[in-house]
Amino acid sequence: MNDTKEQIISLFSEIDRPGKDRVLSYLCQSTYFTAKCHSHHRFRGGLAMHSLGVYREMKAMNTGLPDESLRIVALLHDLCTSHHADYNHIGRGHHGGRSLALIGELGFQLTEEEKMAIRNARRDTIDKLKKAEKDGLSEDNRKDAEADLQKIHDKKIKEIEKLLEVKNKEIMTV
Repeated sequence: MNDTKEQIISLFSEIDRPGKDRVLSYLCQSTYFTAKCHSHHRFRGGLAMHSLGVYREMKAMNTGLPDESLRIVALLHDLCTSHHADYNHIGRGHHGGRSLALIGELGFQLTEEEKMAIRNARRDTIDKLKKAEKDGLSEDNRKDAEADLQKIHDKKIKEIEKLLEVKNKEIMTV
């Protein structure tokens, strides 16, 4: 677990972006390095291991994103699944939108490409709903869940944009 933590801190430390120090502080003070992953890495430290694995996989796939963006997207896409007493109020809904809201609240600025890559987690949920429909979920329930997901997504994007606007004003006044 310590090796994973060191690798993630090293990868993220090389990023040159306002808000980086607040994100690093969050990572170290939250359960990011000790939390279980929500899916396949259900053991202590699984979230960090999963995130590092996503980075390696994205890098090997040559997604076209710059390496700095790959680091940000992979290491922060599930950020909201960690817990921190000062930030547990970040909304409900799909973890991609909640992670974006948390990243914004930490004052870390994302490019549009990075936002889209994190949002793609929403698409993964829709794919899972379609599979669930094939496995017996009614079409109406699937459509209702997709509509709920879209509402949450839209709400979170607006919240992120407002948070970024406030943070940008704060940065400009300092």
